[in-house]
This record gives sequence, C-alpha cells and structure tokens, in this order.
Amino acid sequence: MSAQPTHADVFSAANHLCASTIAEVEGELKIQHEADVEQALRCQAEERLKVEMEKIAAKHDALEEQDRLDIEAAEHELRIWKQALRDAQKGADTQEDDNDNDDNSSISSPDGQLVHHILICSVHSLLIMMPNLSGNYQGQDEASAG
Repeated sequence: MSAQPTHADVFSAANHLCASTIAEVEGELKIQHEADVEQALRCQAEERLKVEMEKIAAKHDALEEQDRLDIEAAEHELRIWKQALRDAQKGADTQEDDNDNDDNSSISSPDGQLVHHILICSVHSLLIMMPNLSGNYQGQDEASAG
C-alpha cells in the first residue's frame, strides 16, 4: 500500500510544479519587460533623432533659399552698377567728343591726354557706396567695428 502516493504527496507535487511554473513565467515576463523598455527607449531616441534631422534639413533649406535670394540680389545690384558704369562711361565719351570739338582749352595731362575728373569722381563715388557682400556699406563696417 505504500507504493501508491498519498493525497498529500500529489498535492505537494502539484503545488511545487505550480510554484516553479509561476517563478519561470515571472522570470520570462521580467526579461520581456526589460526588452520592451529597451525597445521603447530606442524608439524614443530614433524619434528624437528624426525630429532633429528634420529641423536641420529645414534650417539647411532655409539657408539655401536665403543664399539664393542673396545671390539674386547681388546679381541685380551688380547689373545696376554695371549699367551705371556704362552710363558714366558713355557720358564721359560724349563729354570727350564735346571736348575734342572745343577749342582744346580743357585740362590735359603732361602726355597730352584729357583728364576726366568727373568720370574718376563718379566711379570713386560708386565704389565707396557699393555694398560689400555682407550687405553693409563700407562706412557701416567701420562704425560697427568700433
């Protein structure tokens, strides 16, 4: 009769089996929870990185657009200055033609060429007033540096 397990032995074995199963499942759940937390942290870091990259890309696009606008403005300004220079040269050529037709009483250099004071002053004024690449006039750079 002793070969058959008693009710208490069966209950004890079942209780031990349940306890070990619960401990094993809890251990696996803990490991899974830690993996889930790590995955959530990685996803958050990736999302922050993605947002930062989008901000950098937007800033880069804005800077490129501003550079394009600055270049267009500089090219426009250059066309204006070139036209003003052509007009000044055309005026000087016309004035030289007028001077050639006069009684040659204009001021001449020692080698006999006419001196064009107006053209030199005009070009000098244009160069002084021409904004540099930063958009400031020549006098503004010196004032802001002091």
